[in-house]
Amino acid sequence: MKSILTGCLINSMAHFGFETGFTKDNLMSMVMDYIKKYDLKNVILRLTVTYGNKNKGIEPAVFFSTRENTYKKAIYEKGFKLMVSGLVKNADSPVIAHKTGNYLENYMEGQRTLKNGFDDVIF
Repeated sequence: MKSILTGCLINSMAHFGFETGFTKDNLMSMVMDYIKKYDLKNVILRLTVTYGNKNKGIEPAVFFSTRENTYKKAIYEKGFKLMVSGLVKNADSPVIAHKTGNYLENYMEGQRTLKNGFDDVIF
């Protein structure tokens, strides 16, 4: 888990100039404390870091959310019906290679995928 935090989130925060004061170690500590506090098992944990707005006195913050892990053994045994997206991601986008909250294209394609009878989409 630490490699995911340090490899994606921390690097993207640095790239975008997020001077939050959060370090790899204290973010990892926050994650582990959250997992222990709520005794989380077999869930998907999402960590969101906000930059805040120093001009308005809004401090950087860390938010957690969880959802059920729906990827059960039976689903893998049955298999997934996948659709290949016709949407071409913009390789020149400043967010394309970074961990961000920008999921609008993914959401829109996901909805189109479900409407067409598929389980998921490949970009």
